[in-house]
Amino acid sequence: GDDLERGEAADLDCPTAVLDFDWGPEGLRHVFAAEVPLAQLKFDGMVARVQILARIRGPRGPASHLTLDRQISVRSPGEIAAERLIWTSSVALAAGRYDVDMLVHDPLAGRHAKRSFVLEVPAVQEGIQMSSVTSLQGRGAYFEGDAEADAALVYEGAALMPKLDPRYERGANAHLRLFSTLYPEPGSTAPVQLRAELWLDGQKLGDLPTVLPKPEPSGEFRWAATMATRAL
Repeated sequence: GDDLERGEAADLDCPTAVLDFDWGPEGLRHVFAAEVPLAQLKFDGMVARVQILARIRGPRGPASHLTLDRQISVRSPGEIAAERLIWTSSVALAAGRYDVDMLVHDPLAGRHAKRSFVLEVPAVQEGIQMSSVTSLQGRGAYFEGDAEADAALVYEGAALMPKLDPRYERGANAHLRLFSTLYPEPGSTAPVQLRAELWLDGQKLGDLPTVLPKPEPSGEFRWAATMATRAL
């Protein structure tokens, strides 16, 4: 908390994101996420430590805090160069305006990444709802998520890992992987269809596969698409 108050300049390169999912009795489910490349951390031998804080201050009551304090042990320097820690944690927020601070801290190096922003949570709308569209990466060993965040990021029984700062090299043999969830209006029998297009700088690059699987027992449709970047 002290680092947040001091407002020091950020010097870690660790992207963060807030993903929204479905409405429940307590509000709109938000998944707070941070991506920490291990190469950004200071290691004492093969051990590092990372601390993450998300502080959410709204119009009602005290601030909510989502935290992580984890020791990371690796087996080789190559693992430090290639791997990253993904952290997710979730909270339901009622409609309103929230001030959010997110901090990633490396206590061994005394370095951190800080992001402060305003989060506007809209009132619940009628009709079909759609979660954030999330880029995905292969699920690695360095993952920390709570039960609600884990439950939101599942497709056909497989746990998913978000990619918060996706970058793709032109002409490279890579794949773009996306995930989202559609929530039909309760009681509606209208068919659900999805159309997805990929745009860059005002130019349409292509259409994404939009075959929807059967709905989950709770009624939502979980959509995932994979496209080779060479096809763009």
